[in-house]
Order: sequence, then structure tokens, then C-alpha cells
Amino acid sequence: MAALCAAGLALPVAGQEQPTAPSSQQQEESVADAARHARELKKTEPQSTKVWTDDNIPKVPSEEPVAEKGEGEEGAAGAEAGKGAKPAGAEDTAKKTAQLETEWRQKFAEAYKKLENDEKELDTMQRDLGTKQLQYNNGDPQTALRDQYQRDAGAGGGGEVNSLVQKIDEKKKQIEADKQAIDDLEDALRKAGLPPGWARVP
Repeated sequence: MAALCAAGLALPVAGQEQPTAPSSQQQEESVADAARHARELKKTEPQSTKVWTDDNIPKVPSEEPVAEKGEGEEGAAGAEAGKGAKPAGAEDTAKKTAQLETEWRQKFAEAYKKLENDEKELDTMQRDLGTKQLQYNNGDPQTALRDQYQRDAGAGGGGEVNSLVQKIDEKKKQIEADKQAIDDLEDALRKAGLPPGWARVP
């Protein structure tokens, strides 16, 4: 009985198929599939992002900024203009000096013009006096001497001639005053410390 039971238990075990070991071809296919799968995974993985720091950033030599052509030309032109430019104070001084020179030259021009006019008038009156004396005396030296004596004494005779003589004397005094006025202007110009050339009239 025991022998039957043992035999019955042994039959199913004997009839059951045992798993077979995988062949070499199956193993190669499995390795190839695994490699292909690994490559696909690598493609789909995101690329790693590199973090830059002061230690790993490449050092690039600094370059001087290059000015544009237009800016360089304008800068050079401004520099040249600055060399020839005068300070505002110097320009004002030059204008005041020029104005002062004009005023002084105008004063001297007027003084010399007055002297010139008076000298011309004196010359005209002296010619008129000579003509009138010749007409009045008729060329007689004695009459001329008598008239001269009467004029000196204040007596009458040759009233027109006497009047002209007085005008001539006044004009001579005026000419002397004109010359003195010019001398006074020159003295004032010198005391002011201004150039003597300003007294010259073109």
C-alpha cells in the first residue's frame, strides 16, 4: 500500500516538464535589445545644464571702445576750435579796448578837423585883406602907412579893412586854442596810460 502511494506521487512529478535553459541565440538577442533600449533612453534624457562660475568662465582680454568716425571727427574739430577760442573775459576786454580806441581817435579827429578849418578860414581872410588894402590905397605906400597908424590908434578910416583885420586877429587866437586843445588831449591820453598811436589821425 505504501508502495502504491509512493508510486502515485512519483508519477505526476515524473510526467511534469522541466524548464529548459535558454539557448545562446536567445541570450544574444536579449543583450542587443537591452543595448538598443539603453540608447533610446539616452536620447530622450535631457542634456545636463552646466553651471558657470567665476572660476570656469573663460577670461577674454578687454578691448578699448572704438569711436565712430563721425564722433572722432567732431571731437577733433571741437578740440581744434577750443585751441583758437578765447576766454569770455579776454573777449570782453578786447571789445572794450577797441571801443575805447575808437572814442579817442574820434576826439583827435574832431580836434584836428577844427584846426584845419580855422587855418583855412584865416588864409582866406588874409587874402581878402590884401586885396582890399590894395584897392583902398590904390597902391600908394603913404596911404597904407597912414591907414595902418589909424588902425593902431583906433581912429577911423578903412572901416571894412579894420573889421577884417579884427576878424583875422580873432581867428589867430582861435587857432592857438585849437592847438592847445590837441596838446591837452595828448596829455590826457598819456596820463591814462593808453597807446600814443591813438592820437594819430589817418
